Amino acid sequence: MDNSYQDVTDPSVFVKFKLVDSDSYLLAWTTTPWTLPANTAVAVNEHEDYAEVEVDGLKLIMAKELLIKLSVMKNTTLFLTTLIRFSKVAS
Repeated sequence: MDNSYQDVTDPSVFVKFKLVDSDSYLLAWTTTPWTLPANTAVAVNEHEDYAEVEVDGLKLIMAKELLIKLSVMKNTTLFLTTLIRFSKVAS
């Protein structure tokens, strides 16, 4: 089985989900973009901090831990406008 190993690059995407009754979007990252048409919900962790930032005029909510990573990817400085902790699960 010579030459059977291959490096494969899988696609990954950031997707924004509009929040009901808000002008903000929840930003999600996935390595399985082909599953997006079947999405019916987005989950958050009540024990994690989330940051709301403004990017290109859009208010995006993302895991606070990802601020630096996204800032580097977009080659820009992201400014935290609001720190959020989700504590109630909607049904």
